[in-house]
Amino acid sequence: MENMDLSKLSVAIDLGSSKVKGAIGYVNEAGRFVCITSDTEQSSGICRGYVKNISEAAGRVKNLMTKLKNRLINWAKKEDYLPEGYRLTIDKVYVSISAADTQGVFKTIVRNLPHEEVTEDLIQSMLEENEKAARMAYSNNMDYLMSIPQRYILDGIEEETPVGCVCNQLSVVIQNILVKKDLLYNIKTCFERAGYPNVEFCLSPLSMANVVLTEQERMDGSALIDFGAMDTSVALFKNKTLKYVYILPKGSNHITKDLQELKVPEDKAQTIKHNVCAAPGFKEPCYFTMMVCGEERYFESEVISRIVEDRLNKILSQVEAVISYVMSVQDINQIVLVGGGSKQQFLKEKVESTLGISTRLGSVIDMGDDTRILPFAAVLGVLYNAQGGSVVLKEIEQTVTKPEKKQTAGGKSFAQKVKATVGSFMDDLFKDPGEQDSDKM
Repeated sequence: MENMDLSKLSVAIDLGSSKVKGAIGYVNEAGRFVCITSDTEQSSGICRGYVKNISEAAGRVKNLMTKLKNRLINWAKKEDYLPEGYRLTIDKVYVSISAADTQGVFKTIVRNLPHEEVTEDLIQSMLEENEKAARMAYSNNMDYLMSIPQRYILDGIEEETPVGCVCNQLSVVIQNILVKKDLLYNIKTCFERAGYPNVEFCLSPLSMANVVLTEQERMDGSALIDFGAMDTSVALFKNKTLKYVYILPKGSNHITKDLQELKVPEDKAQTIKHNVCAAPGFKEPCYFTMMVCGEERYFESEVISRIVEDRLNKILSQVEAVISYVMSVQDINQIVLVGGGSKQQFLKEKVESTLGISTRLGSVIDMGDDTRILPFAAVLGVLYNAQGGSVVLKEIEQTVTKPEKKQTAGGKSFAQKVKATVGSFMDDLFKDPGEQDSDKM
């Protein structure tokens, strides 16, 4: 990695309900994704991607950014990418927006053409027209985030690749992604207080899909299921396009709360959740012990598995309803699981047997099948699709110090000695005669 251009680096943050995740990386000249470093911070003041307490969230973000920046500086020094006399600063942060507070609104833009050829410029002008109208129409309580072209219709016939075709009428069906105004405002204010005012937003399901789903999966029809702490999102893709996003207000934290009914604290419930099978039948039942509040407790794995399965069945029944509705108009041939909750043992098998659709655990492009990165899918997706410009090199200002005035052997400068002499003379000159006589006595 000789002559590394640090301006290509991107810094991405994902505001989760349980953890705030961050990463720094870039896409190299070969098109491969390189993650330099990543870290987490316990979430506070954040619920389902929404910043409820700006001060608390800003503190967490600042802590995480400090850790990431220190690691970045160490990496740059080690690789000799930091020139002498310069310092690294983070100027831009890409932030993942959860789909929980988004709304998809469909709009059709139509252009009548006198038997003209469809060009990239024509489509771009239609998208700009849509964006301008969307910003004005939803300016009261919603903010326009982005638009996703869904279909291109030429003279009443759908065309996947319209550029170059000739028609009399072109219609573009667009899905506008809108977010609540206070959502973006709170996140911007949070990052401003943390010292990073330059923020660019990305839609989490779309970013994840670009690094977790294969091109074929996005073309043929797939569902990306993100098992988060507080909710479960289902993003459905077809013809390489995001078609639908659904948010279910149930997540892996609900499993943890169910397990706490066994009279164990939250941290112990988390440990049990991650080490017990997602459903009975996929693993031989066993007994295990755990120290709880200084007391050794015995647990039966099959009993715990049934508690976990009961909650999963409630979540998956809603997921199944969503997928069944979508499959009435398009096929779903693959399910891909991501998110912290996807680390549950045998969850893949449970989902596959319940929904009857081929299921796999998500893996990030160029990073193998390491399940430890599944909770980082959202932030790595943002990082992979970011445009760089996060890191800036700034020259260290040299401070000029004034030379100290030379002191005489007696500890006083010449000017000080003159002043002292003149001052003594003036004191004698204006001294009261009586005082002079008294001095002589």
